[in-house]
Amino acid sequence: MKIMTDTFHMEFVFRPRMSSKLLSGILYLFQNGEQINEIVAVSSRRNKQFWGSWNSSGGLIPPGDWTVKTEPLKNLSTPGVKTGDSNSPSWFYEIAPFTREMSNGVIRGDFGVHFDGNAPGSLGCVCPRSLLGWQRVREFMAAANAVGLAVVPIKIRYLQEAA
Repeated sequence: MKIMTDTFHMEFVFRPRMSSKLLSGILYLFQNGEQINEIVAVSSRRNKQFWGSWNSSGGLIPPGDWTVKTEPLKNLSTPGVKTGDSNSPSWFYEIAPFTREMSNGVIRGDFGVHFDGNAPGSLGCVCPRSLLGWQRVREFMAAANAVGLAVVPIKIRYLQEAA
């Protein structure tokens, strides 16, 4: 499979802050240099979405450049991945590298893109909140896979609070 990734890429943009509510960001999907979708998505859980939480277990996915495998792990029974809809499969697209060491020595990893099933939020994965959003991600990944791409890049970008 090709590793060329310039025709497909993703970007998750979020404004970290402390909140007792689950906060959402936007997962942007790009194809051939054009934005084709923006999907409401989350990373982490309420009370763990603050600036720097990526340095601790269960916090936001760490910022930076990653890749997402276009071939999903399929039909998982993990509660946090299940869609509860027979027309929308419980798939998990792995984010690589598998682990990263944070500046404080904490190892974070096992991230993916999957539907936000079970309890709201994730342990750092990027999760579309709606079944329609999840369907758009699956279509995007299938299109990338169909042209022979093994991975697509994903940029994780966090915005600072306005002063």
